[in-house]
Amino acid sequence: MIRKKCASHGGIRSAAFTLLELLVSSTILLTLLVLLLGATEASSRLWNRAEQRRAPLREAGTSLHLIGHDLRSAVITPDPDSLLIRDDKASGIRAESLFFLVSHSPEGHGKDPVGDLCATGYFTAPSAEEKGSRNLYRFHASGRAVLDALHGGKLRDLYATASPGSANTELLARHVEGLEFDRLETPDSKEIPRGLRMTISTVDGSSAREIAGLDGAAREAFLLKHGTRLTKIVLLPTPRELGNSHE
Repeated sequence: MIRKKCASHGGIRSAAFTLLELLVSSTILLTLLVLLLGATEASSRLWNRAEQRRAPLREAGTSLHLIGHDLRSAVITPDPDSLLIRDDKASGIRAESLFFLVSHSPEGHGKDPVGDLCATGYFTAPSAEEKGSRNLYRFHASGRAVLDALHGGKLRDLYATASPGSANTELLARHVEGLEFDRLETPDSKEIPRGLRMTISTVDGSSAREIAGLDGAAREAFLLKHGTRLTKIVLLPTPRELGNSHE
């Protein structure tokens, strides 16, 4: 005799989720997604802010290295204009400029190189893109223009052609609010220093906008608190007389 076992309908338990369970699960999932997106956005803002701080610092460090490299190849003569440090008093801040003669390989002089003597310089000037901010620029001239200026006693006239946007001037670093060159004297030095201590003061983009409206002591205090100063000491080559080797 065959017996059939039947399960009552009431004894079968459904495996499906109820509507309430689905709503609760969806709410939890959405909450987790919102928290995750918020954390991602906060991390992105933090990274962008850190990058804004690092970029000017990186550019300033590279510029300081380039200035030091050029100074180690400087051609210093009894002519005081062969190494000229000037202070931009009109800016109301310590924004010095440095211009000097330097020996560079003729390969980088472009067309019709004449010897290895060049003129180069570093200075800050107001930014054309960001009102109130200052940038660091590099001037470079070579060839016959340098020789003519040297022999004609017109090196300062050649240096005066340095200007942001001109063909002989390139942008090196943004948001450079201070450029200083301190002479390192020796007991037997009179006019020509033994070396230079260079200092670049830089800020990030947001600080550059804040410092734009400050001057004097307030500006210096803000720069000390929010800026970064990079310093490098370079010993200068022995002064020499220029002969015909550079012609």
